[in-house]
Amino acid sequence: MECDYAWQDVLECITPTPEEREKKEELLDCLRRFTAACLDLEVTVEVSGSTAWGVETRHSDLDVVLLVNDVRRYGEGKVVLQTISRALQQMRTRPEADATPLSVSNSRQEGDGASAQHGEDETTGVTPPSHASSYDPLELLRTCQCQFVESARVPILSLRTESVICDVSVNTENSIRHTAFFQSVLKHRPGLRQVMRLLKQWMKARRLPGMKDGGLASIF
Repeated sequence: MECDYAWQDVLECITPTPEEREKKEELLDCLRRFTAACLDLEVTVEVSGSTAWGVETRHSDLDVVLLVNDVRRYGEGKVVLQTISRALQQMRTRPEADATPLSVSNSRQEGDGASAQHGEDETTGVTPPSHASSYDPLELLRTCQCQFVESARVPILSLRTESVICDVSVNTENSIRHTAFFQSVLKHRPGLRQVMRLLKQWMKARRLPGMKDGGLASIF
């Protein structure tokens, strides 16, 4: 019995708060609109990894996959990420009045099917920003740190705000397949969600390197 209480205490400490999940969704919302504005092609923004299944721990990275239909127009996926990185750098250096052509506004895009897929349900760890939430998308993107990691096995654009680290990749189909698989498993076995959250925390405590750090790819 005491062991059960101890595990519950650990889970309570490592489970993200609603406010932390809200911060992730704010950044995701900005990223959806920003990529739609700066890329001249159709892009779907999908959440993958532990956040997509609701097994993330506090301060877990937000893993995002950009599904680009006609990536050949850019040559390869890393060029898409470099294009986004350059657009972010330009937005930081230009006057605020000149940032509006990027079409990032405070109102959410209407008819955004990708946003609708990530509603408040058990299949995703993020929820849409509440209507009462007031944040400036331009300011959030302008102040975030941006790093293009080409040395990783899969090129990654890493975005860092005060409270969220977001790793963006392009057309990483394995991540999408893993997400679909684990969402299906957890739908029928929801009790595994807490076990996976504990396992993820153990991996972090052991400081096992992830893919962007040169280690093995991790489904977590």
